[in-house]
Amino acid sequence: MDYLAIANSWQVWLCAFACVGIIVAQSVFFTKLCYKNAPLVGLTKEQCGKSFRCGMITAIGPSLSCFIGAISMITVVGGPLAWMRLSMIGAAATELTAAATGAAAYGVEMGGAGYDITVMANTWLTMALNGCGWLLVVLLLTPRMEKVRQRVGGGDDVWLGLITCGASIGLFGYMASQYYIQIVSVPPAAWSCIAGTATMLACVRLAPKAPWLKEYGLGIAIVAGILVGALVR
Repeated sequence: MDYLAIANSWQVWLCAFACVGIIVAQSVFFTKLCYKNAPLVGLTKEQCGKSFRCGMITAIGPSLSCFIGAISMITVVGGPLAWMRLSMIGAAATELTAAATGAAAYGVEMGGAGYDITVMANTWLTMALNGCGWLLVVLLLTPRMEKVRQRVGGGDDVWLGLITCGASIGLFGYMASQYYIQIVSVPPAAWSCIAGTATMLACVRLAPKAPWLKEYGLGIAIVAGILVGALVR
């Protein structure tokens, strides 16, 4: 049976709707709670409404980035899971990385040759475990994070920022390097990754002058990578 037929089955859609429904309910609850407690910090309902509208407009950029990420994920893990994961986490880069890691554990690429129901199930599991890790860290470590932050960074915020930045560069550099080294054997994949990296770096450098690139950068990099990969192919 085609793995996408299972991935897009009504049972999976039902589970996705249940999860997203919980997220919507939480959003409504927190919004009501904010309006209820606004007077305690000197905010009026008009100010809350203005803040709410500003938040909605600001969310358009990240939402477009998630939309582009969802298109990439739908063809591999199915529509329901892509919709659910990006509704819960909202980090397209993280979800795509987790999915690619799950497929790599079986020695295949996402959606490539050998990607079957078993590999898809492993990508689902990897994405779920990745999200569970965040939840557990928030639950168990949030009350202690200030002490950990001070111990790791030695009280130096600059040094702590460098540690975090270095860890992120190492993680995504490791994930991208497997495509860079295929520039001879698989040129489309390599040049697609190179183009995406160059575009993202350009967006980061230009972001101080064009702040909107902070939100749209990932989406632009993905589109650039796809276009270059298609041209090289």
